[in-house]
Amino acid sequence: MRTAQVLFCLAVSLAVARASEPSASRFADVVHEHFAAWDLNHDGKIEGREIDTLMTRRSIHGEAAAALAVLKLRERHTPAAVRPGYTLSASDVDNLDALADPVAIDPAKPPKPFHAETQYKRYLKILKTMVPQLYAGSGPDFTVMKQGGIGDCYFFCLTGFLASKHPNRIREMIQTGPNGNYLVKFFDGESFSVGAPTEAELLVNNSSSSLADGIWLCVLEKAVGQRLRARSKDPAKKTAEPTDAMAAGGSTSTVMTLYSGHKPKSISLRDPRQAGARLQELRREIPATLAHGRMASAEMDALANGLQKIPGLGYHHAYAIFAFDADRDLVTLWNPWGNHFQPKGSEGAEHGFATEHGLFQIPLKTLYQHFSTVHLETTGRATADGTTRKSARHH
Repeated sequence: MRTAQVLFCLAVSLAVARASEPSASRFADVVHEHFAAWDLNHDGKIEGREIDTLMTRRSIHGEAAAALAVLKLRERHTPAAVRPGYTLSASDVDNLDALADPVAIDPAKPPKPFHAETQYKRYLKILKTMVPQLYAGSGPDFTVMKQGGIGDCYFFCLTGFLASKHPNRIREMIQTGPNGNYLVKFFDGESFSVGAPTEAELLVNNSSSSLADGIWLCVLEKAVGQRLRARSKDPAKKTAEPTDAMAAGGSTSTVMTLYSGHKPKSISLRDPRQAGARLQELRREIPATLAHGRMASAEMDALANGLQKIPGLGYHHAYAIFAFDADRDLVTLWNPWGNHFQPKGSEGAEHGFATEHGLFQIPLKTLYQHFSTVHLETTGRATADGTTRKSARHH
């Protein structure tokens, strides 16, 4: 057979094979297929509380789970104040990207565009790499950790600290329970029963790289969310789904207490009048904290007046402190994004800092000027009722 004939036959065979493959599903088509079943009260709309109920159903998986996760993600983009009244009609599903909220999250900023179909395809890809067991290996793997779309940097950065330095503490906190569920026992004495995360919950709350390491991060997220919901004075948080309760942000000091049973010490930054004394305090306290295996974190709120944004860093964001170099007065921070960044110029506040898997070094004086607070784990014992007593070091 001539070469041209061979090529023609191959082309025909490929065309026939492609024609026989099922066409890729579309997000809107999948939702319409399940709309009647997902409309739990049969009022012609899918409500926010119905989405939360559906998110916990293990029977929803595959394409349906990916589509449901997109609906949940879009609901989470809605301002918390109006989220209880969130509803979607069948026509809204077809125009989800153009759906406008009655109240803007930030009136000064236009809302970020939402791409339902793109997000749906991304979720389908993640499902193929997901490891549906507590740990993919023998335990948490810090090297694959990257914060997902949920706004839980305050949780994620210190969880990364433990995964890197004290992975046994994570294994000790998460205990298996009946029917595939889990019991999470925090070190301040509080315990929370956590249902095994569904595919939809995993997709919404974690990045694809983290899910390749198992479901342990989502289990911890749900437990921390339950704790925040139980203790919050905010009515919106008290009635929120657990991971919604933590997605709105929080403080590393709370997580520090849950993960250690110890009270945190907070040191305020940025005040030029206190710079000398507080820099000396940081030079003394940070290495002492880390030398004894205790947790340390730094938070960065809004951009400080008169300063330019540091390229590569996130504001309204939390970082774990991994190390301190006393000779060079450098602090090693971990950005829970797990990102890589190369400055376009010499390292510093102007061009940013070289970053690998979120780890970078920053001069202590620069940290003081640009960051807002440092939290350090102490040896003071914290209890679930909020009291403090003196204790031995936590090893």
